[in-house]
Amino acid sequence: PEGRTVRVLAADEDPAEADLLAVDVLCLEDVHHASERTALALADLLDRRTARRLPTLVTATAGPAALDVPQRFASRLAAGLVVALEPHSAASRAVIVSDAAKRLRVRLTPGALDRIAREAPTV
Repeated sequence: PEGRTVRVLAADEDPAEADLLAVDVLCLEDVHHASERTALALADLLDRRTARRLPTLVTATAGPAALDVPQRFASRLAAGLVVALEPHSAASRAVIVSDAAKRLRVRLTPGALDRIAREAPTV
């Protein structure tokens, strides 16, 4: 959003290296890859962001109960809204890729569009 700061933090990045309380929206990406040390630091970070009512989006391959992370971190994740999202279908990916190509002024042949839509794991 305009005037807001958004930061994406990958699971292999150290959450202590940046002032993550200063960003308006934080995305913690692929937390299923977080080490135990990082997961515990992320639990602390979630506590501090929650106390300040700052939104945080978290991505993982499974819900909190199925992740191999410390219980303290899993409980923080479970305290939020957990939603399973299925990957887009090939037809949906074709629409997304086509729209992106138009915005970027890239011409894709129908065959190229179909191949990208079929072979792209997710968009």
